Amino acid sequence: MYVAIFMGQGGWLFSMGCYRIRDKIRAIGAAAEVFRYVDVAPAASQIAAYRKAGHKIALMGYSLGNTTASYIQTHTAIDLLLCVGMSELAGPNNHAVNHAMTRRSVLWAAPGVLSRAGKQLGFDVIHEVQVPHLWLDFDDGVTNGLLSEVKQCLTS
Repeated sequence: MYVAIFMGQGGWLFSMGCYRIRDKIRAIGAAAEVFRYVDVAPAASQIAAYRKAGHKIALMGYSLGNTTASYIQTHTAIDLLLCVGMSELAGPNNHAVNHAMTRRSVLWAAPGVLSRAGKQLGFDVIHEVQVPHLWLDFDDGVTNGLLSEVKQCLTS
């Protein structure tokens, strides 16, 4: 399995938890890589290479990184879409789940304009959490949920 993780605006400074999540995903046996939200072409290249090699594909977005993850799944077959803290400020750049291309989709939403979007976009599962936006990628409940989804996809 390959997991492409997309950081939010501000990159590493505001999305440090994405690297922790990447390491935890690698520890359970999946390949994982962190991208900036603007890295659509490099991510698409990696996704295509892993898909060609027979890997399952998961996309994880955090904050503005959800715009990239949700965009890619509109036209690329993936097994798992994981979105954490989708921002209302991204507006139409938050794309609806394309169920023809995406096998399973999960959203973690929190209070506030930075984290409460996406509930109307067709996710299979929506988790409502009470975590501040800038802590979502560090929260153990969110992280354990992400890892559980990846493990389930790995074994299915």
